[in-house]
Amino acid sequence: MSSVFIRTLLASLTLLSVPGLPVDLSKISNDTDVRKIESDAGMVTIDPKYNSSMFYWYFPPVNASLEPNDDTPLIMWIQGGPGASGFIGNFFEVGPLNLVDNTTLARRNITWANNYHMIFVDSPVGTGYSYTDSDYGYANDTEVDVTKQLYTFLTKFYDDIKPELKANP
Repeated sequence: MSSVFIRTLLASLTLLSVPGLPVDLSKISNDTDVRKIESDAGMVTIDPKYNSSMFYWYFPPVNASLEPNDDTPLIMWIQGGPGASGFIGNFFEVGPLNLVDNTTLARRNITWANNYHMIFVDSPVGTGYSYTDSDYGYANDTEVDVTKQLYTFLTKFYDDIKPELKANP
C-alpha cells in the first residue's frame, strides 16, 4: 500500500482512540458504492499498565438488514503470520473494500461482509496500528499472550462497543 494512501486513510479514521466512531469513506474515495459502506474503527485498550491497544475496523453486513441481536454471525479476521495487519484481509482478500493499484478504493462485490458482520483486527499488539508503550506489552509467549490479548479485545468489543452483537454466533 502506498504511503500517500495510508496517510489519507489515517486522516479519515479520526479519533481512533474513541472506539465505535463511524468511518467517513468520502474522504478517501469518490466512488458512490464505497461511500455507502458503513463501518466503524477504533482502538481498544487491552492493557492499561503498558498502554497497549489493538486497532479494529468493523463492518455490518453490506447486503443484509441489521437488526439488533439478530443471528447474523460476526467473523473476526486476524491476518496470518502472526503479525500481519488485518488491512490485508480487508483490502486484498475478503473485506468489502478493494484497494486497486495501491491508490484507489473500490467496493468488492464478492465479500464475506455481504452477509456477515466482519471485524478486521491488527493482532497481536505491535501489528499494524495496534501498539504498546512498553516492551512488556508485546506478546512474548506467542500463543498464550496472543490468546489473552484477543480475549481481552473481544470482551471489551462486546461489552463496550457492540453489546447488541453479544448474542450473535
